[in-house]
Amino acid sequence: MSVQVNKDINIFVVCHDERYVPDNKYLKPIQVGTALAEERIPDILHDDEGDNISERNKSLCEVTAQYWAWKNVDAEYYGFFHYRRYLSFNPCLLQSNTNRPESLIYESIDNKALSSLHLEEKEMKRMIEKYDIITTLPADEGMTIYQQYKDFQNQHIEDLEIVIEIIRKKYPEMENAMLESLNSSKGYFCNMFIMKKEIFFEYSEWLFDILNSYKNEKSEYYTIDEYRALAFLSERLFGIYYTYIKDKYKVFETQRAFFNNTSKKKTYKPYFEKNNIPIVMAMNEAYTKIASACIQSLIENSSESNGYDILIINTNIHNKTKEILLRQIKNIKNFSIRFVDANLYKDLFENIKLTYHYTIETFFRLLIPEVLQNYDKVIYLDSDTVVNRDLADLFSIDLEGKILGACHDIDYIARYNINKEYLMNSKEVLKLRNEYEYFQAGILLIDVPLFKKTFSTEELFRKAGEREWKFVDQDLLNHLCQGKVKFLHSKWNFVANYDKPVLRKEEVMRKAPKSLYEEYLEAEKECCIIHFSSVRPWVDVEESCASFFWNYARKCPFYESLLKECMGVKAVEQISTQQIPIHQESSLVKQVDNQGIKIRGIEDTIYVDGVMIKAINWFNRRYPIGSKKRNRLRKFVKRIVR
Repeated sequence: MSVQVNKDINIFVVCHDERYVPDNKYLKPIQVGTALAEERIPDILHDDEGDNISERNKSLCEVTAQYWAWKNVDAEYYGFFHYRRYLSFNPCLLQSNTNRPESLIYESIDNKALSSLHLEEKEMKRMIEKYDIITTLPADEGMTIYQQYKDFQNQHIEDLEIVIEIIRKKYPEMENAMLESLNSSKGYFCNMFIMKKEIFFEYSEWLFDILNSYKNEKSEYYTIDEYRALAFLSERLFGIYYTYIKDKYKVFETQRAFFNNTSKKKTYKPYFEKNNIPIVMAMNEAYTKIASACIQSLIENSSESNGYDILIINTNIHNKTKEILLRQIKNIKNFSIRFVDANLYKDLFENIKLTYHYTIETFFRLLIPEVLQNYDKVIYLDSDTVVNRDLADLFSIDLEGKILGACHDIDYIARYNINKEYLMNSKEVLKLRNEYEYFQAGILLIDVPLFKKTFSTEELFRKAGEREWKFVDQDLLNHLCQGKVKFLHSKWNFVANYDKPVLRKEEVMRKAPKSLYEEYLEAEKECCIIHFSSVRPWVDVEESCASFFWNYARKCPFYESLLKECMGVKAVEQISTQQIPIHQESSLVKQVDNQGIKIRGIEDTIYVDGVMIKAINWFNRRYPIGSKKRNRLRKFVKRIVR
């Protein structure tokens, strides 16, 4: 037993896999069904040690932890929580954010949640020692508990009838309490409680006597969900026993909290023992298809002598999408992809203000010193890039005592001579001592120990939330890291042209200092990394450098999806140059000319011309498909239309 139990209070937090449990001496995570598990969770309790029924976990669920505690632990108080459900120790009733007053929902187990629930050792000890039993407030089901069991999916009323008969025969003195509980509309669910030792032992003796007496030959044919009958029954049995004894003891009923995310915070270690090249990306679900093309470019420009350790910081990538990305590298021994859950750090993002089209994912790179503190150096790579050279060459660059390696943002610097707001931002907001040392943060080489030593994670996010940074975390990093950056050649972050390449080169890039403009022209000829921060070749195949993107995209697992989305956009564009294909006019739609259609119910003819197409393209660039900004605008327009 690697975790020691207490002599006074133990609250066992039931887990099936590795989960985050707050650092609290009374909370004891325990793996249930350990005897059936493929892996043993390290550094927690296990229900297969000593006297146990771990192998019955598929039917008993969390109750195997209760049995284990009963048989193997000697303490004054015994309690049981779930990895996602905790009892509140706040003596006041908190305002529920659900339609059930007994239930509270939180996104994750953060400091704010712990504070509101009074999940602090002193508060917990004070309340626990004040009562004999603490359990959840009952849930009003709007029908009797008996009827609820009968109607509930995956439950068979004959199972409850069998238990009723066992109680009548073995414990006739409890029949009235049983009828009161089952005929009430209020139920005590989830097997969550804290009890004094003598009460807990008496209850466990009674409970397992009934569960062991239960026999139903039909259960052999139950589905995997129906097979959990004993766990379902144990919840009703707790309600019956609690109804029977609650008037004899000092009891407290409190709210229960449900946490959407209880993944455990991790600090990652290099995946490969030798020649490990760590590459960090940050994205949401909307950008995974684009990132897949980037990953394909990494694969095609890799060396067998190196290990490419990809870590994707995210909040909402679907499991199916993760599986597809993992399949992309399945047969490549020197590639690894791991997913870092940024939801665990959500409290750090609360005060951050976003500008323009940016999403919260852009700030995820600030988590690198915290999450990857076991690394010496890492590459940060925006997901809207493709790589044309082995990133081992970038990784090998000596930072010479600097925190970051980055490329000048030549486009930004050139705009000093076009739009004075850029120059004012650098001088007055960012307080740059040398405004010509502004860097582009889409590709970074990071000295992790030095970064962590210089700025704490809390400090970074506090600074991030202090103001509305014009170019979000890129501005923040420029403000904080001035004088601490080794500037790399722009070939390592060549920002693809937007609109007409010649126009941009002549009207914008030529406005940069001569040395930077010449560096830009050199990078254009030998672009090791192409950054599509200003163009979207997955939307318009005629954009600058689009051929590089599609060269890799057509070999990635999302190619068909990318092509479908791109063709959907192009199909709209083609209306302006091709005859609208209405082969059979109807009373609903009538073609007026090559570019106009008449729709029944709308007085004016609808024309789609070149001007409209340009407007559509501008709109798609400003409000990218799948972006939060576009979704917010859609909701706003719907409200106005109504």
